[in-house]
Amino acid sequence: MTLDPDRSRPQFGGVGHSLFQTLTAGGRMERHRHAHAYAALVLSGGYVEAGDRGRFRAAPGQVLIHGAWESHMDAVSASGGVVLDVPFAPSLRGHIERGIADGVPVRPEDYA
Repeated sequence: MTLDPDRSRPQFGGVGHSLFQTLTAGGRMERHRHAHAYAALVLSGGYVEAGDRGRFRAAPGQVLIHGAWESHMDAVSASGGVVLDVPFAPSLRGHIERGIADGVPVRPEDYA
C-alpha cells in the first residue's frame, strides 16, 4: 500500500492524515492500528480487510468505519485501488466505537 505523493497531510485535531491513498495492485499491509477513528471510502479498485470486527470485501462506493486503535490488515485486489480516508472528530468517537460498519462480509476462501 502506498500513499499518493501528490496529496498533502492535513491536520485533523492534531493528527496528520493523508486523505487519499493509492493502493498497490496485489499489495498487502500487515496487521496494524491507527490512533484515530476514520471512515475509508473506496473510490476505485478494492481490497479485503480483516480486523477486529471481521472480514470485509471493500469495493467502490463502500465505506469501512474504523475506531481508534482497531487492528486490521489489508490485502489489495489485482486492480489496486484508491481510497478516501476521512478522520472523525473526537466528538464522534463514541458513535464509532459502537460498531458501525458498512461492508460485505467475506467467506474464508475469498481471502487471498
